[in-house]
Amino acid sequence: MTAVSVHDIAEHNVVEPPGDFSGRHPRPTLEIMSTDPSPVPQTVRAAGVLVALQGVAGGVVCLALAVRAFVGATDLVTTLGTALWFAVIAAAVIGVGAALWRGRHGARSPAVVAQLVLLGVAWYAAGPSSRPEYGGPGAVYCIVVLVLLFSASTTRWAYSVEAGRQA
Repeated sequence: MTAVSVHDIAEHNVVEPPGDFSGRHPRPTLEIMSTDPSPVPQTVRAAGVLVALQGVAGGVVCLALAVRAFVGATDLVTTLGTALWFAVIAAAVIGVGAALWRGRHGARSPAVVAQLVLLGVAWYAAGPSSRPEYGGPGAVYCIVVLVLLFSASTTRWAYSVEAGRQA
């Protein structure tokens, strides 16, 4: 097998592969091969988008708290501390959503944990806080993400099972 150097590709030098090509010079190509044997199912990508949107919502809350801190909140330090907490969590949730979109197997568990935590938040908003207009849609959103994360195609992908055989 003939080795192709970066210099050969950068200079567009043609490197003859082994074999007879009757004087034809093939174009040098780079092929990017996936190391993951199974493609990412649409359910995983959809869950990734929905999880990332939750992170974006956390970022919006972070910005709202920061603005509130500087326009006259009762306690500047507490409000900024809460905004910082939301910024860290929002960044982590956006990262988990992006990792799901890219098909990273390790992102599924943090996404499930985030949904279970947010499901508890939704329950608290709907029940003890008497704000079902927030808790109801929030709970439905979390349940939709959980259904996507535990669907058959996602589970097959997560455990690398294809057509009844283990990879």
